[in-house]
This record gives sequence, C-alpha cells and structure tokens, in this order.
Amino acid sequence: MKPGNLHSALVAVLLLFGGLILAEHDMTQDEAERLAADIIIKCGHEVDISKQETLNLFPETSSAIGNMTDKMKQFMLCFYKKLELIDATGKPDVEGFTLYLENRFPAKKHKVKPTLAKCLEGQTADTFEAMGKIDICLIKNILE
Repeated sequence: MKPGNLHSALVAVLLLFGGLILAEHDMTQDEAERLAADIIIKCGHEVDISKQETLNLFPETSSAIGNMTDKMKQFMLCFYKKLELIDATGKPDVEGFTLYLENRFPAKKHKVKPTLAKCLEGQTADTFEAMGKIDICLIKNILE
C-alpha cells in the first residue's frame, strides 16, 4: 500500500469497526468510531506494531494475508479481546464473530457461518499463535 493511502485505509478500518461496535452497543456513530480508534491504538502500542503492519491484518484478498508475524498475531488477539469477541479463557464468541465477519465481508455473508464452524471447531484463542491460525483460516476461507 502506498504511504498516501495509509490514512484513508485506516479511516476505512475505523468506519468498519465503528459500525460493528455501534451494532453491539448503545452509542452514537462518532462514539463507536472513537472507541474503535482507541482499541486499534491501544493494541498497536501494547504490541509495538506499525500502522502498515496493522493494515496488513485487514486484507481485501486471501493472497494478501501472507505470513503473520508474532506482533501481528498479538495485535489480533488484543483486538478481538477488546472487541469482546474472545473471553478471558480464550473462548471465541461465535455470535460476535459472525457479526464482525458479516460486517467486514458483506458480499461474502453466505460464507461466514460455515467458515466459523470450520475454523473454530475445537479451537481456543488463548495464545497469539492459536489466534493467528484462526484468523488466517477465517480470512482465507471467506475470501477464496
């Protein structure tokens, strides 16, 4: 991604997750977008990840997922926990993930539930390595 597009890509990510948070909580669009931005910033600082690496976690095609670094996996675990898509024990919230993925991939809604069943079967996201495997499985299977 070109550096000039970095800001607009971050805005798009914030709008997506602001909409997701808005659907889950009783708040305004502005409040939801601020909360989404806060989550992204906090997780970015917690794992010391660059904005570009963060954007690489939200690909438009399955081939763009590439190899996730440990920092990228740690960011996603933090991100999902702060969105309350994973509980303290590492158990994924299937309803929450369904809503998240349907908002993230509106043209692929039909793939969300079967993909979740496949990728979450017998899995916990109690470590960043486990979350990385789940995330790659979800993205590749939904976008293919």
